[in-house]
Amino acid sequence: MPRFSFKLQRVLDIKERKEEQLKGELANVKREYEEEEEILHSLERSHSIYLDRLRRHQLNTISIQEVRWYQTYLSKLVNDISSQSQKLEDLLRRIDELKEKLIEVSKERRVLEKLKERKWDEFKHEVEYLEQETLDEIGTSRHIRGEGSFRL
Repeated sequence: MPRFSFKLQRVLDIKERKEEQLKGELANVKREYEEEEEILHSLERSHSIYLDRLRRHQLNTISIQEVRWYQTYLSKLVNDISSQSQKLEDLLRRIDELKEKLIEVSKERRVLEKLKERKWDEFKHEVEYLEQETLDEIGTSRHIRGEGSFRL
């Protein structure tokens, strides 16, 4: 019996590996996004806490030096928050790019798998046809030799 061989199997294997690679990369970028998002929330909490402290201290008399320190630190936090927000936007863009690539590779893989299934079905039908043809030949030759007739 002939063996089934799909000519595009190597391409299918490559698409499957690429899809798995993209899934892993996407998971890593999502995890990085979550970590960076937590950093952003931490910076925002710090900003809020120090802004509150400055307001409370202003009710009491504080030195100009302390006010400058708070302003400098709050300004740094605002810059850090801005940088962190930009990082998150970049990561979101990267996530979207990876999702698009993953969708494309998945579509290509599914197309190849459907083609493989179709070729497998064709192969099975061809083998069944050849087997039936062989059985018909055996039946015909037995009939011709008289082995196929019934005797009472």
